[in-house]
Formats: sequence, structure tokens, C-alpha cells
Amino acid sequence: MKKSDTPHKDQQALVKFASDATFAIDLEGRITLWNRAAEEFTGVKAEDMLGKGDYEYSIPFYGVRVPILIDMVLSPSEEIEKLYPHVKKEDGMVMCENYTRSIHRRGEAYMLAKAEPMCDSRGTIIGAIESVRDITKRKKMEEALLDGKQKLNSIIYS
Repeated sequence: MKKSDTPHKDQQALVKFASDATFAIDLEGRITLWNRAAEEFTGVKAEDMLGKGDYEYSIPFYGVRVPILIDMVLSPSEEIEKLYPHVKKEDGMVMCENYTRSIHRRGEAYMLAKAEPMCDSRGTIIGAIESVRDITKRKKMEEALLDGKQKLNSIIYS
């Protein structure tokens, strides 16, 4: 990887302190960025991830080595699309809500993930970046509200 292919230091500084778990890969699928929120969300340190390829970034999120949303940006395929049945695509960005039982050291989680290409100053795609927001609390509240509504309806209409 050429020096110009890594995220610019200003970009890295901005992403480092982002509240969403964020990681980036180069065109060969090697991890070029793994921010503090990604460390906290997955329990895996950046130093253990940076430079690794072969879908290593999927393991902390899903427990297996598979193409994930970030790969859909660089190499769309039916294999990846099957993993994300409710993907929204817009201007090169892909976004979806997803569930996993395999967040490293955490167990289950609901996630809102967004991935898009990363370009250099000339507009050439040099990789992709994905941000993952933990929406587990929101989803559990939605489930509780739905359950409550169903119970109320069964009482009212019984």
C-alpha cells in the first residue's frame, strides 16, 4: 500500500474520536483504520487489526470471516447481498440495520451500518469506510413496545 493510499492524517484524527465504530479498508481489503469506538464496540484493539486482510474485520462483528457491508461498496455480489436483505443504496453508499449474535465479548447486538467508497484528492477510489452504530437499546425498546401493544390489543379485543 502506497502512503497516498492510507487515509489522510486529518481524516484519521476525525474518525479516531467518532462515537460510531468506524473502520476502513484499502482496495486489497486490508484494514487501514480501526477507531477507538470500534475497539470499544468489538473489544478488539486497533493494533490487532491494522494491516490485516482476508475479511479479518468481519470476525469481531460476526464471529466468522465473510464479506460484509463494506465489501459491497468495492465488490458488489449476490453473496454479500444475501447477508443484508434490507440494504438501502444511495449515491455509492450502502446502509442497513443488522443483527448479530457474535459481537466479540458482547454477544448479541443490533447495528446500523453505513459504508461508502473512500477517494483520494483526485477522486480515485482508494478503499472503503464503514461506520457501525449500536442500536441495541432502541431495537429492544421497539420490541418491548410492540409486545406491549400486542398484549393490550389482546386484552381489549378479547
